[in-house]
Amino acid sequence: MSGEPGSTKTRKRSYALDTRVPGRWLLLARGVWLALVALTLTIYFASLPVYLALLQTPCAGTACEWQQLTPGQVATLTEIGLSLGEYVAIIVALTMAEVLVCVVVSPVIAWCRSYDRMALLVALLLVTLGPIITITAVLESRSPWQVPNECLTFLFSALLVLVFLLLPSGQFVPPWTRWILVVFLAVQVPFTFFPVAPLLPNNPVSQPGWLVTASELATVVLVQLYRYRRVSSPLQQQQTK
Repeated sequence: MSGEPGSTKTRKRSYALDTRVPGRWLLLARGVWLALVALTLTIYFASLPVYLALLQTPCAGTACEWQQLTPGQVATLTEIGLSLGEYVAIIVALTMAEVLVCVVVSPVIAWCRSYDRMALLVALLLVTLGPIITITAVLESRSPWQVPNECLTFLFSALLVLVFLLLPSGQFVPPWTRWILVVFLAVQVPFTFFPVAPLLPNNPVSQPGWLVTASELATVVLVQLYRYRRVSSPLQQQQTK
């Protein structure tokens, strides 16, 4: 009985390791962040004309892309006094605002806490999060930037799962949870780079991929609940909140 509390404290201490990036890697880490920001913004602005053309084209089928309207929805917009061009302007303005917020917050984190690998991972995640709506919408469009968009989408998915598996200590807890990331990435590769149908949840062909993704994310949530209740220190619990 007396040994149980001690073992619990020892286990908690073993998961509360320093998450600082060693000095020799700090410059490299900042360089990777800067390169990712430049690459992401390049892909975003290069894909913007394709995104605009997509929004301006009414959807002729049943599986519309993100924010793409059907002819009936265009007619409804006209009835309430909005043109298709105004709708496109609003959507593009909102996506640009999202990119701006992420691009502003990410440098603050990267500059102030880039020595912390968890903060750096969050900063990288924010960089890929900003343009995700635009790049996801043009994945099915045949353009020279399709492959870069697919790579950026895959990177965002990987960072999203990785960050939530490592929070807040920067370690996989329990250790076997690293296999969740491996399985997730193995599933995302074919659905991102070799899709057999538009990546829409209401498309029967793409539903298996969405079900696997939903299962993976649900598992990540359960892992976080386990860490919060059984492993995390009071400070880590506050960070998780």
